[in-house]
Amino acid sequence: MKVGFVGLGRMGNPMARRLIGAGHDLVVSDTSADALQDLAAAGATPAASLAELGAKVDIVVLSLPTPATVEAVALGSGGLAEAGVRI
Repeated sequence: MKVGFVGLGRMGNPMARRLIGAGHDLVVSDTSADALQDLAAAGATPAASLAELGAKVDIVVLSLPTPATVEAVALGSGGLAEAGVRI
């Protein structure tokens, strides 16, 4: 299964690593270039945008800090819904 993961902070990074360890193809997105590089080194594929992430995966996992951030990523301009991802 191809999994998209948005939010690679203190909680998201270890969760994403577990998915990689379980053998899932992982496409990742984060506002931090360092977090993306770190997960790419572990085997994930960084996405240039949420639209790119959504086009490449079967399911999306969010690990984000606030409800407002979840809303922006899911429903905001350039967000997952705008990219055609079912939420």
